[in-house]
Formats: sequence, structure tokens, C-alpha cells
Amino acid sequence: MTHQSDQPPAATPTTPGPDAAEAQRLEITHAEMNVAHVSGEAVPFTDTIPWLVRYDHSWWVVHDHGWLRITDTLTAADLDHRSAQRY
Repeated sequence: MTHQSDQPPAATPTTPGPDAAEAQRLEITHAEMNVAHVSGEAVPFTDTIPWLVRYDHSWWVVHDHGWLRITDTLTAADLDHRSAQRY
């Protein structure tokens, strides 16, 4: 007689694909952001605050060597809220 377990089978580990790796990027170069800006994909917070940009479903802040993704959810939510108030 075969005994069947009531537990679901163990999950099979998966390797994130290239899209997942791209979504996890925390830093991009100035050249990458320039391309995004020219194409209209990157939008500054305001004309007077060009160092804070909405791009790739995230907020980014400029630094000497490129752009850093803002990962703090409360900060991002506050920026979203304040950005929406501009319009």
C-alpha cells in the first residue's frame, strides 16, 4: 500500500531570468539615463529638480558616477504623492 503525503511537493528552485535581473538593478550610468531622458522614458521630478527622476517604475537620484534607484518604499511613496500634486 502506498502512502501519500498531505503536504504539497517541495518547490523547485528557479533562476531569475534577465528581466528579473534588470528589475533589480540599483545603479545605472549617466549614459543610460541620458538615453532614457531623450526617449521620454525618464521624467524629472520637476524642471527645477532634474537630479531626481522617475524611470523604470522607480525614482532615481543622481550621484557622481551615475544614478541610484531609491529603494525605500516610504520615500518612493512620498515622491509619488508629491509628484501627483504637481499636476
